[in-house]
Amino acid sequence: MKNESLLSALQKDKTALTIAFKKDFIDLENQVLDLEEKQNLQNNNNINVFDDGTTYEGEKAKLKELIDTKVQLHK
Repeated sequence: MKNESLLSALQKDKTALTIAFKKDFIDLENQVLDLEEKQNLQNNNNINVFDDGTTYEGEKAKLKELIDTKVQLHK
């Protein structure tokens, strides 16, 4: 009986981690797409949609750092 409880708990933990990973992945994917869209607007239409003091490269570096952190958390 104890083994079944442990197995059940491990399966629930795995499910929770999988859901958290998928949510993080979707959020990061949306952030990447948003960043690329802003860059395209700037390059193609000369419209700067980045906040004051930020650039595509700076935002890209922050996003890469966030992705690297999330990858380490999910390993």
